[in-house]
Amino acid sequence: MSTTSTSRRARREAGQARYAAVDGYRGFFVVLVVLFHLGVSRLAGGWIGINHFFVFSGFLIARILISEHARTGRISAVAFYVRRLRRVVPAMLVLVAAVLVATLAFGEGAQRRLWGGDAAATLGFFLNWRLADRNDAYFDQFGAPSPLRHAWTLSIEEQFYVVVPFAVLAICMLVRRRAVRAGIVIALAVASAVWTAHLAQTASASRLYYGTDTRVQALLIGVAVGFLLGRGSDGRRPAMLPRTVTEVMGWVGFAVSLSAIFLLDETTQWVYTQGGVLLFAVAAGVIGWSAVDERPSLLNRLMSQRPLPYLGRISYGIYLYHWPIHLWVPLDGAPRWLAGAVQLALTLAVAMASYRWLEEPVMRHGLRGLRLPARIRRWTLGPALAALVAGAVLLWSTPEPALSSRQPDLVAGQPAYDTGRGPQRIAVLGDSVAQQLVHDLPKDRYPGLSVSDQTREGCDLLPATATTGEKDIPLQGPCRTTLESWPGQARQDRSQVVLLFAWTMLAYPHHGPDGQVTRPPDAAYRGVIEHGLEGLLARTRTAGASQLHLVTLPCRDLPKDETTGQSDASAADLARVRDVVRDPTWVNGVLKGWAARHPDVVRLIDLQAATCPQGYVAQRGGITLFADRAHFSRDAAPMVWKWLLPQIQQAYAPVQ
Repeated sequence: MSTTSTSRRARREAGQARYAAVDGYRGFFVVLVVLFHLGVSRLAGGWIGINHFFVFSGFLIARILISEHARTGRISAVAFYVRRLRRVVPAMLVLVAAVLVATLAFGEGAQRRLWGGDAAATLGFFLNWRLADRNDAYFDQFGAPSPLRHAWTLSIEEQFYVVVPFAVLAICMLVRRRAVRAGIVIALAVASAVWTAHLAQTASASRLYYGTDTRVQALLIGVAVGFLLGRGSDGRRPAMLPRTVTEVMGWVGFAVSLSAIFLLDETTQWVYTQGGVLLFAVAAGVIGWSAVDERPSLLNRLMSQRPLPYLGRISYGIYLYHWPIHLWVPLDGAPRWLAGAVQLALTLAVAMASYRWLEEPVMRHGLRGLRLPARIRRWTLGPALAALVAGAVLLWSTPEPALSSRQPDLVAGQPAYDTGRGPQRIAVLGDSVAQQLVHDLPKDRYPGLSVSDQTREGCDLLPATATTGEKDIPLQGPCRTTLESWPGQARQDRSQVVLLFAWTMLAYPHHGPDGQVTRPPDAAYRGVIEHGLEGLLARTRTAGASQLHLVTLPCRDLPKDETTGQSDASAADLARVRDVVRDPTWVNGVLKGWAARHPDVVRLIDLQAATCPQGYVAQRGGITLFADRAHFSRDAAPMVWKWLLPQIQQAYAPVQ
């Protein structure tokens, strides 16, 4: 592959590859994604818009590469990478620098490690895999998310860009027919969809959402459309379909996309299990096909109206800056619509300035476009980039508190762990809170202890269906698999005790046996919880464990959240959910009452009393308890286990 610079003609054609309607669509969908992130819950499927960005990106990139090969017989990988770096890196560096400064100024130990690692992963374009590895819950309503969480999309695109020029070149060299070229890429997209459906049976929601292998199908559909509409081996473009056909294609693709945004939500499983990602990628692909038809079209004319094309041109900055602005300018106490309007206005202002004075100059002229003296460019920008990388790595590697006998106690005067006493084989059951604790268990401190991890992110252990009052939250496939398999796995591991952590979904309303919605503090909901616990106790016996140890919910510190775009009933239910998460006294009271009726086999371990006996506290012994308002921090986890394991020993002793 040639490493020569792109010719002037190639640059002209790259510039012509931008179409007003395509920009209009990009502007339209980025606004929907931003509004979804800002709390407009009626756009619950707004995350599908990200799929469209991938398709449009793959399409536009492929057209440029295909045109270059048709004209010159080669593709300059170096020139391609330079163009991509010029487009992506400048604004990304500003974002990462802002996050690092904020982390240094306001972050604590656990948060510094978390956000520093996210910054390093963003700079290295592997953030999506980092988020998947730590089971980051993209739709979590209760945590304190990373200000770089949204940058996972950049990682997927850049990973794809490493491969795409070589893939396009290989296909162009080996295959002459345009339809066959596109067919090869479509086959790869279908393979990605099939793999995603297979993975959805066991993988976590985070793995499905962030994985490059599950998302690449959208980029591939864009490339396939690029082949279908690009120059062939003879250098000619294909004959256009009839104008009516392309216009109908545009309307159909647009209608399918809008229906997804308004009708889907984060609980919709068929998007992954039955090819939904591929379906909406195809919808975006036919939108792109229609958008580049320069013949008169009502839909293209609508999408070409100001300010949509301009918003499309600055969509990268809008997407990049909106999330930290949303987190850092929360405007607590203000109506949600007002806070969202202010955050959106700030986002647009920052994105416009970034595009005008940073992104566009660098895209056109490289670093010379910044109009800085050569000496400053030479001696300041390089070291600044190195400083960003070094700062991110240093924060990422902030040392954790040493695990020693001097580890602070969670509760004053708590008993010590007695090695070899009590149960040595424990099965842990719960959601991502329990999962994170198991992950951060300092195993070297407890020789002989064996923990069977039966936790599952976001898993509701009640047999009843959770709901927000108007919208049900179905049980996901991996959670259902865990609920079916854990007794057998615990029996295989010869677990003596099942340690059941109360799960966050207990705060949500659930359907009762008669189908009616029950919620805290209804007596009917008490019955739903107790029925679910009876089932878990029966499965504990099936697992061969002698006792079920039930750990109560801790209290949390959640900011006031007023959602917009919801019905009064749904908003009221979600407000009650947050109230229960803040103060789980009623739910824990139900757990205590049920445990008291099974004194021989059930033991209650009161984590709420240990962590917040008189209300929420942020730290204990100088250690921050929660990393993100939901999960215990990596610093606090050893302290929790130091308290918890002796509680298990004491509770188990009477039946030895």
